[in-house]
Amino acid sequence: MLRRMLIIGVSSVILTLPGACDGDADPPATTDTVAQDTTTSDAGSDAASTAPTHGSSIGAILESTCAPCHAGGGSGAHNIATVAADAAKSAANPTCSDLTVAACAIQRIKNGSMPIGNVCTGDPAVDSGNAACLTQEQQDAVQAWVDAGAPE
Repeated sequence: MLRRMLIIGVSSVILTLPGACDGDADPPATTDTVAQDTTTSDAGSDAASTAPTHGSSIGAILESTCAPCHAGGGSGAHNIATVAADAAKSAANPTCSDLTVAACAIQRIKNGSMPIGNVCTGDPAVDSGNAACLTQEQQDAVQAWVDAGAPE
């Protein structure tokens, strides 16, 4: 069996492709064969290598929306907008027990409790046009980053 992992939005889906058909079907009439590349590379071909990083795109998203409180001043005991390593800290917010700062951030963004002040609902369709709120694309990118372990 050949397995390939495809990342679609925030979800990872594993598709299993069967090998040659077993006995019931007639073999192909042609003798031509197509070579199939089954080599794998452990040089980062998995989800983590395709996940966004704080340095590549996530930092810019967080700086544009979270920096007023989470850069320099360290509201919430972290500077996730500017300090990538802060994403791995344990979240100080009691609603995020057992979560990292990164996981807490996306949870609170999606439930509308971040940014503070009830300015966003967490639903990008409803929040469309509000610069304080993340777009669906931005939420998806932050979720993919969190799912990959919040790489720097």
